[in-house]
Amino acid sequence: MPTEVTALLVVHNERANASRARAAIESQTLKPTRILGVENDTQKLGSVISDALKDLESSKDHWLWFVHDDSEPKANALEELLKATENSDTIAQIGPMQLSTVRPREISQLGLTLSRFGEIINPVKGQLDQSQHDRVTDVFAIGTSAMLVRTDAYKEVGGLNDGVATLAADIDLSMRLRRHGYRVVTAPRAKVAHASLTLNGQRGKKWLGGSVRTALRKATIQLRLTHDPLPLALLYWLVLPLVTIYRMFWRLAQKRPGYLWSELRAGFWGFLTLPKRLASRSGAGKLPTKTLKPLRASWEEVAKHNRQAIESEEAAHSLAAFERGDHELVAESRPKSFNQSGAWVLVLGLLALSWSQFPLSEALSGGSALPLSNDWFNVFARAGASWQPIGQGFVAPSDPFNWVLLVLASLTFWAPNLSLVFLVWLGRALAFASAWRALSLLTPKAWQRNLGALVYALLPAFTASLAAAEYPAIVATVLSPWLVFAIARAAGLGRSGSARSDSRTWSWVGLSGILLAAVGAAAPALIALSLLGLALVAFTKIRRLGYLFWIPLPLAAIYLPLALYEIVGLGHPLALLAEPTVGITKATTAVDALVTNQIWIDASLVAIGVLAVFALLVKRWVVSLVIFLFGVAAYVLSSFVQSLRFPDGQASSGHAVSAIVGLTVIALAVHFASALKARFALASVAIVLAVTALPLAWHATTAKPTAIASDTSVVPLLLQKQAEQGTDLQLLVIDSVTKGYGVKWLPIAGLHLEDSNLAYRFAGNDVNKTTTYQAIAQVVGDLVSGNGAADASVLEQNKVGYILVPNGEQNASVVAALESSALLESAGLTPFGELWRVGGMSAADNPATEHSPWSLTKGIQLTTLLGFVLLAIPSRPKTKQATDSVIFIDQSESELDV
Repeated sequence: MPTEVTALLVVHNERANASRARAAIESQTLKPTRILGVENDTQKLGSVISDALKDLESSKDHWLWFVHDDSEPKANALEELLKATENSDTIAQIGPMQLSTVRPREISQLGLTLSRFGEIINPVKGQLDQSQHDRVTDVFAIGTSAMLVRTDAYKEVGGLNDGVATLAADIDLSMRLRRHGYRVVTAPRAKVAHASLTLNGQRGKKWLGGSVRTALRKATIQLRLTHDPLPLALLYWLVLPLVTIYRMFWRLAQKRPGYLWSELRAGFWGFLTLPKRLASRSGAGKLPTKTLKPLRASWEEVAKHNRQAIESEEAAHSLAAFERGDHELVAESRPKSFNQSGAWVLVLGLLALSWSQFPLSEALSGGSALPLSNDWFNVFARAGASWQPIGQGFVAPSDPFNWVLLVLASLTFWAPNLSLVFLVWLGRALAFASAWRALSLLTPKAWQRNLGALVYALLPAFTASLAAAEYPAIVATVLSPWLVFAIARAAGLGRSGSARSDSRTWSWVGLSGILLAAVGAAAPALIALSLLGLALVAFTKIRRLGYLFWIPLPLAAIYLPLALYEIVGLGHPLALLAEPTVGITKATTAVDALVTNQIWIDASLVAIGVLAVFALLVKRWVVSLVIFLFGVAAYVLSSFVQSLRFPDGQASSGHAVSAIVGLTVIALAVHFASALKARFALASVAIVLAVTALPLAWHATTAKPTAIASDTSVVPLLLQKQAEQGTDLQLLVIDSVTKGYGVKWLPIAGLHLEDSNLAYRFAGNDVNKTTTYQAIAQVVGDLVSGNGAADASVLEQNKVGYILVPNGEQNASVVAALESSALLESAGLTPFGELWRVGGMSAADNPATEHSPWSLTKGIQLTTLLGFVLLAIPSRPKTKQATDSVIFIDQSESELDV
């Protein structure tokens, strides 16, 4: 047995407990030879200890016992540590079993190891001490708290290295000893109570120089750069920025956005301090790091560690829910699922009801519909702020709805229009499923949810949207109930209680952010209502503000560029309320649909008032009042939006906001029904809902679609072929309008749905004042007047290769005038109208100019959206309900002993 032991009492962060640690040292059954106190207010612990050890003997029989001020060794701890040294002369470092100071029987550390990628693993953390670990065992590394180390070995490897990251110092010391040929073991019979660092706590931030999360990531980078072979270490440093970006997305996929700043900060730290990191390689040892491979954590051990972390996290959330009283919600009988409630039968019925919209073609035209481009890349190029090939071409924000179109087009990327056709046919079924889920927040009764969702899917406003293939209104109507449900789940509202883990809560936050961005892009008028509802939820659940705060981020990313352009650049703040495709076609809806819509809105207002009176009498009257006020706000907003007139005299249909008004009426009815106990009253409400659904179903069946099946063409075949070859030739479309002529200046490929651009249309009054637009207008005026004064050089300079006059009696005089022009050559009558070729202009002489589809703004938007998509995707299946045996175990990833 060693003849001399020097105890080092390290005081660096918990001076109040230093006396307790000293008392524990003095009470040992085998007392140390001397006790040295080491004061350390900085991160230079290695230098401070080296100064304290200058006069001490260095031999294999002299040992150092490191005791931190936050540790309390048991009375026999030193004796048990010394017993472990009897087994081998090569043992140079022994670590005790560290126990939690909160739960004395719980192991907080018994050796450390690294994963194959260098992540620090605490393999037995969280286990109860039941004497299952009772033998001296070789380990990869140990923490310095209460460790025993040979003096000569400690000095040989250079001691604790102050040049490494703080939390890497312990493992670095063990690895140096290992690489010098010494053994590192644990003595489980030696027990020490040691306070742990928490990821979310403040303890240790001062001497760590930041958060524990950042310190852990710095430690991983440090160990890779210090102990990997030099070529691999340099390669790792070179790709560290890319690794950091990957890890940030990986953290989002793990539902741990709280790690993002730590990953970014540690990545920059490692990349910018390479010389200092490499300086710590000196004296690391002669043995290669691969000799330590058997002691690293296997893939199975890492998976087990991660699984235990998640299960412990859910157990902690279950305990918190129990303390808040949410256990009463969990104890309720689980309501019937979507399939068990028979809702799928109604879904099939709604699909049959939509027989007239059954996809028989690749695209739709007419009404509010316009085909997308056949090339998915063109749809991608129009999303975000980038080059817009309209008129002379300009760089400006595209409509935020283009991101939604991009997602839909990606579902059938080989035929982008096909997904839109299926959207119209599946619209009612999707709206039913969405409303069914949202109504589950108010009632567990399946029949109430079925009837309420059925009425929502048959709303006249939604029927008009489907008939006209008004894609923005369809998307907003389908996704709005899902948005309500997702925000409620993120906030822990509703009958189903809150999520049982951080990862699930962040999944709902991610889904809420994506849905809010999609709804806001499809129906800008709903942004104000959505943010108002979100603020109300945040006020109700103030503890969830840290989660709910991030939900509007994707919406801000895709909408702020257009908002700033319209408000600051154009001075048109009311343009923010314009729907994405307003004005892209001649008529958004039929007159009878608008009249029916207004009748329904007026009836909805009356219904809200009647139902609100009864709903305010139920036990949960506050919920009724909130729904009622929200419905009134939606009605006022709907009326205001429909009163606005946008460029070309177009008006928003208001269908999306009208659907929200209908949803509030249905929600009040369902909420009122859920509070009733008498069978007669329940039957009365059921009859009212059923009777309401019948005329709505009849209206949905007999409504004549204004969007009809078509191919994906928007220009004559001749122009399509030239566009496919790649050319900058332009097309002028001249059409007779009231008191004059309307001219569209388009690419030769024509105007597709993704080319709709509110920024361009609202800038029209300013654009028309430019010299180029005035010259084009003058040429068109000369052509339609037939005076022969049209300037051919203007057409040539602006690459106008073709002129198209749509079919119609109102354009007869225009056709006659163009036929007499010497500048034009007739290209014949096409399904789109009379086509003329401008003399001297050819596609071969005007090859296409390449424009990058990227911009800094677009990159930020895409990164934000992808991040929230990763956040929304569930990372793992549901685990079983936490039991009493595990409910009091803390998060295994939330603490690390150092």
